[in-house]
Amino acid sequence: MDTTDLLVIADEVCDAVHTRIRSLSALSAVAAVTHCTVDGIPVHGTVEQRRADVVETVRRMQPLVTHNALFAEVVVALLDRD
Repeated sequence: MDTTDLLVIADEVCDAVHTRIRSLSALSAVAAVTHCTVDGIPVHGTVEQRRADVVETVRRMQPLVTHNALFAEVVVALLDRD
C-alpha cells in the first residue's frame, strides 16, 4: 500500500465514524511499514509481524484524530488481501 491507498482508506473510515485525518505524514509512515524492504529484502519475516508493526505504527503515529484502532484494523484486513 502506498500513501494514496491509505488516504482513500482513511477518508472512508473518517466518513464512517465522523473523525478526520490528523497527519498526512503519519499516514505516509504507516504506508512505509506496509512494504518495508532493505536492498529488496522484506523487513518483516512473517505476515503476523507485518500486521503487528502496522498496528503499532498507527498506535504511535495517530494518523487520525480519533478511532485509530479501527483504522489499524481496516488497514490490516485490507493488507491481508494483497
